[in-house]
Formats: sequence, structure tokens, C-alpha cells
Amino acid sequence: MYLQDLDSAKIKIQKHFSKYPSASISAMFRELRKSQSISMFGDYSIIRLIVSTMQELGIEVRKRPLQRAIQQSPELKGQKSLPRQLLNDEMAVGYNTKMSQNKRNDGKTTNASSQGGNAHV
Repeated sequence: MYLQDLDSAKIKIQKHFSKYPSASISAMFRELRKSQSISMFGDYSIIRLIVSTMQELGIEVRKRPLQRAIQQSPELKGQKSLPRQLLNDEMAVGYNTKMSQNKRNDGKTTNASSQGGNAHV
């Protein structure tokens, strides 16, 4: 079984923006979106990965170019608060999807479930 992840996309983004720091977010988005193995993650994941990787590289992400990239996505087009959400450091840093853990009073740890509620560990 082969697991898909966004590591190959992150490496491509790092190489591209390291070489061309003022490159277009839209062009990078279009290039990644063409790849079937990356596009299956959806447009939001791709845009979020571009923004977080650029921030990790210390490249300023401006709202206007980000809005242009978002407008190219049928999935994301028209979402007015998305650029602000992506530019918020707390939201865009990293793309780790690890679920949170909660400590219960009896000392047991629970994992947040994707269907709601908690799964006991």
C-alpha cells in the first residue's frame, strides 16, 4: 500500500521559491494542481502548503497575490475571509494534521475523533 502525502509538493515549493523568491503564487498553485497525486488533496491544502512553506522560508506572502491564486480555484473562489485566515500565523504554520489529545480526570488519554467525541487510548 502506498500512502500519499504532500512532502513532494513541499520540496517542489521550497526549491522553486528558494530560487525565485518573488515568484507567482498563482503559477505555483497551477503547477501543483496539474499533478494528479497532489491535486487529490484539494485546493485548500495546496494553497495552505504554499503559504506555510513560503513563511518557513521567510518570504513575505502578500494578500493580493494570494487572492489571485484563490480566484483560480473553483473550490475556493469567492471565500472572502480565506486570505486573512491563511495569512494568520497560527492557522498557516505547518500542514500537520495530528489530532489533539485530552487528559481526563482518571489519568487516561483520549484522542479527538474525526467523527466527533473521543476515542479512548
